[in-house]
Amino acid sequence: MVNKKNIAVIQARLGSSRLNNKIFLKFGSETSLSFLVKRILKSKLIDEVVIAIPKTKKNLKLKNYIKNKGYNFFEGNENNVLSRYYKAAKKFKAKNIIRVTADCPFHDPALIDNAIKIFERKKIDYLSNFNPPSFPDGFDLSIMKFETLKKTFQSAKNSYDKEHVVPYMLRSKKFKKINIKSKINLSQLRLTLDEFKDYELLKKLSEKLKKNFTYQDIIKLYKKNKKIFSYNKDI
Repeated sequence: MVNKKNIAVIQARLGSSRLNNKIFLKFGSETSLSFLVKRILKSKLIDEVVIAIPKTKKNLKLKNYIKNKGYNFFEGNENNVLSRYYKAAKKFKAKNIIRVTADCPFHDPALIDNAIKIFERKKIDYLSNFNPPSFPDGFDLSIMKFETLKKTFQSAKNSYDKEHVVPYMLRSKKFKKINIKSKINLSQLRLTLDEFKDYELLKKLSEKLKKNFTYQDIIKLYKKNKKIFSYNKDI
């Protein structure tokens, strides 16, 4: 069977110490997780979306939710997220993997597609947009070839590399890689879902922005009214 080209793999779990069950928090009628999945599915270049979750009893509720939604999923090691990613990519026959985390519900499919175009045009092994950061926290993105992920899985030995997936790729001289930047540096903004104050901000923003808002819509709102973002900004 020919490998599917671009697979978005979302890592998700229950049991966050700071904001438990955060992926079930609502934006309108959608949970945070389904809000993210539906946004990514609007990508024109992603062939499939897979949610990679820990295979544990405490994540059974998440598994059942994903199954009921009809989303693709893969169950793997709870702490070795690198292994979970590699095995999910292998099972779904990915050629390129787009790494997204479930605490980034505002990801923009147009930004992802632009990153994929750059990744393919440059013929590289790994692309990031956070090393150094210029996009808001909550828009972190990595794209890697399956072979890059496989070599990392085979080579990474320490627990930090296994838990966080990409540090070995960022350090290694084996891989050809680039980092892309936002036209306007908004790295000081927190648009991630990690604490309840994050949820309050994201919920407020989702209500102010149009239905299928883009990263450019966020920039426009920020320029128009910075105070909306201020209480949740990294100082």
